[in-house]
Amino acid sequence: MKYSLPYTEGTFKYLWNNPKLIRHVSDVYFSDNTIFHSARHSPLEKKHWDELFEISEKLNIPLNYILNPSVYDPNVYYGEDKHKFISRIKLLKTVDISIVTFNNTMLMKDPIIKKALEPYEVKCSVNNQITSLEQVVELVEVIGIKNIFLGRDINRNLSEIEKIRNHYPTIKINLLGNENCLPKCVYKTFCDDLICTASQQGNKTFNELNEYRTEFACNQKNFSLYQKLANNRIFPSQIKYYQPYVDVIKIAGRFNPIEHISKVFEAYVNEDNSYFLNQIYNGLIIPHDYYDYTLNCKNKCATCNVCNKIAEKYENKKDMV
Repeated sequence: MKYSLPYTEGTFKYLWNNPKLIRHVSDVYFSDNTIFHSARHSPLEKKHWDELFEISEKLNIPLNYILNPSVYDPNVYYGEDKHKFISRIKLLKTVDISIVTFNNTMLMKDPIIKKALEPYEVKCSVNNQITSLEQVVELVEVIGIKNIFLGRDINRNLSEIEKIRNHYPTIKINLLGNENCLPKCVYKTFCDDLICTASQQGNKTFNELNEYRTEFACNQKNFSLYQKLANNRIFPSQIKYYQPYVDVIKIAGRFNPIEHISKVFEAYVNEDNSYFLNQIYNGLIIPHDYYDYTLNCKNKCATCNVCNKIAEKYENKKDMV
């Protein structure tokens, strides 16, 4: 399995000092606010660009630019602003970008935008929420995308992932690994809209709105144990089950400290759950058959209820199942 790593300061030094891990890296992804608006208010400084060039040139690891047209005003679809947008897409080639993750399927279908994207390997985004074979068929056959990032809610549905792989043996399939979003989250539409709106504002407004989003939608401290168990997160010990069908696991965490990113990455490579359990479940030991059971989770909690039963036993300090 290969892993898409988030860029954070110190990534080059970490990989340079751990050469055996480089073969597990598919790409290093990033965004900034100097070329395009970004949902992350993190404009790169010269030292960051220098490090990215080192990752590309000295380690031969592809750079993956996260391009999110949804954070633009509607005029990105026409007129002079559309031409400016296209010229910036072309500019990415001058800074060693070889992969572009693009989240706007309407623009991906636009023949003018498609032409501008030809020099790059184009990957759809996890936020396109592709969770079925029917959606993948549209992306591959109509839009022409062969690098597919499946949505969060398919992570546990291994049977659907297998169906997609069997239908398209040669496309690239990506999943998000250390996922924190709740399954079929009721806040998702609001959350995406808030991020897009905030990204067009200054840093102060963005930070204030992001704090609001974190407080009311994304605060892990407010999640019950049941919600944590029902999460779409892929545990390191489960990687072997995904290996036949999935090409790349994305590790979330842009601009998190390299100390954290490296531990998550190595946990996946070594298929070791301990770091995850200490971070997420405060060291509680989750039964191993729970991992196996949830691989084919259809998110039908009303008829299943396994996560809830396990949570109740923990919370009541009963024996583990």
